Amino acid sequence: MSDQSPRPGGAGDPYDGGGDPNRPGAGMPAPDPAWQGAYPPPKGQPGPYPAPAGYGPPGYAPPGYGYPPGPKKGLALTALILGIAAVVIALIPVIGVLSFIIGLLALVFGIVALVQRQRKAFAITGMVLGLLGIIIAGVVTAFLAFFVARTVGDHTVRYRVTTTQPATITYYDGHKTVDRQVNGSWEDEFSYTGLPIGAVTVEVPGGHASCEVILDGEPISSNAGNGRVECVTADLDDQDRS
Repeated sequence: MSDQSPRPGGAGDPYDGGGDPNRPGAGMPAPDPAWQGAYPPPKGQPGPYPAPAGYGPPGYAPPGYGYPPGPKKGLALTALILGIAAVVIALIPVIGVLSFIIGLLALVFGIVALVQRQRKAFAITGMVLGLLGIIIAGVVTAFLAFFVARTVGDHTVRYRVTTTQPATITYYDGHKTVDRQVNGSWEDEFSYTGLPIGAVTVEVPGGHASCEVILDGEPISSNAGNGRVECVTADLDDQDRS
């Protein structure tokens, strides 16, 4: 199969008149291939001018232009988010212990982000918040542990009851409520593990009675009267404040 593309000076060449002297461009010399991509010379000057360096064909941006890419921020942003979460969760009792892990992760991600030259502000802020979350979680956990040890633990409760005639008493022995018939003086002591709770009620119809609750060696509630007398406490601190 033969090549049918026009060639300079041959049939189909716009610069060859094709034998027709009246055809436009007839008799004009074919352009020099070296002129492709260059500026034609002014009239009467030899040779084409080469295209300026750095400029390519129309429609394409010249090389070397544009903004350099900014620093990555994936790990730094992760450190910041973890740091904020560590501080918020640390303020919540019980589940605040999770901030020990979250805060540590914020520190690790922040250090890695700094090594990889990511957003410095995000990384440092995340590390500071992560460390702050760990500190807050430690304080809250220590306070909660102290409170639990102060309230939920081994306790001893002693009840003292005096009546002028037979009476019915109801008291809490650390595990359940117990009813008992007494006459005159009655005293008993119970040891248990749990909250510091002591309660006794005396029913003495038409008579006089007195009661007292001693919790962990300290008197915390006492009362006296006719008919029905109660000595109840659930929290030693509440009694101290009253």
